[in-house]
Amino acid sequence: RQVSRAVRTDVVDVKWVRYDASDYTPLERVGRGVYIREGCWYCHSQYVRPVTGEDLRWGPVSEAGEYAFDLPHLLSTRRIGPDLTRVGLKYGDDWHYAHHWDPRLVVPDSIMPSFKWLYTRVRLALRRTDAGPALAPSDELKKYFTMKAETSIPLYPNAEGVTFVSPPANGRWPLDGTPVIDLN
Repeated sequence: RQVSRAVRTDVVDVKWVRYDASDYTPLERVGRGVYIREGCWYCHSQYVRPVTGEDLRWGPVSEAGEYAFDLPHLLSTRRIGPDLTRVGLKYGDDWHYAHHWDPRLVVPDSIMPSFKWLYTRVRLALRRTDAGPALAPSDELKKYFTMKAETSIPLYPNAEGVTFVSPPANGRWPLDGTPVIDLN
């Protein structure tokens, strides 16, 4: 059975392709365990029935073959947030980290709770650039971000410290929950 999958192209576009349904990789199985343990499925339930305009908002509707290897099945009749199989490649790593730290940093009207306990505090080298501070590339940083070898992650100061989420166009930052990075 063939199902849809999002892939990121070399020019950073997301493209939908058809592929044969297959069981989870070991890492995907760990991720599914976190999805169940943290209760993500309460709002991001797998929902195969189309809702008017859902494909415009969240991409193609879920396909039954995508869940052929699931035990237990987490299908539902309602969804509050998108099916997470449709979100993984839609946004960059920095977006996902910020969204789990404080969802309203990137989606102001989100009702998702923060998942700060999923983070480990690490010390990373800072690089000072003309544009401001940045996280220098390192093996430790590559565990968290998909990046080219010499790519720095720009940081943006705000009232709570600094964050890797660029400021909104109106210049206002939410004051709750921005990750704090020690600049010393």
